[in-house]
Amino acid sequence: MSKADKSAITLKSRHRVASNSKWDVYFDHIRDAQGLEVPDYLVIAPQVQGDDLVTGVSVLPLYEDGSAVLQRVWRHAVRASMWEVVRGFVDAGETPATSALRELEEEVGLTCAPHELIALGHTTPEGSTIQARVALFAATNCRAGTEGQREPELGLGAASRHPFAEVLAMANDSRIQDATSLLAIYRYQALFGF
Repeated sequence: MSKADKSAITLKSRHRVASNSKWDVYFDHIRDAQGLEVPDYLVIAPQVQGDDLVTGVSVLPLYEDGSAVLQRVWRHAVRASMWEVVRGFVDAGETPATSALRELEEEVGLTCAPHELIALGHTTPEGSTIQARVALFAATNCRAGTEGQREPELGLGAASRHPFAEVLAMANDSRIQDATSLLAIYRYQALFGF
């Protein structure tokens, strides 16, 4: 039996303990091949997700000159205002790319053509607890869209434009701490050598 087979986990039962408009919270009773059990393993699952578990997107908006857009967002759970790329949930029936373009316009009032959206892969924000994956993108050649039509969103602050070298410095000195933002920035840098 391989190491992977020995660590296979079986779901014995699932009990939903809470939910809101976006998330369900479960206690799973799980058991591994050696008989070890956890009767209340915490799992947080988004209510909308595809078969590939993609439930959200993070988008690094870039202008033609290579400068990037970051936004300030108040994150209640950590009681801090943070620098982040555009982020949001994938709505029911949306592809991650469609969601990325929608979030780009909704959150920072920018648009880019679908062929200017660069897929940067996926990530699991917290694979031990959150049953979800995030699709990462760079939106190149961004231009002003319908910023005046933005709907208010709790905690969402102003967006600002930064030279990419400054964005990298912000990532490197922990002014940017959000994991999906960091990964989008570093993957874009690795692909295009900034």
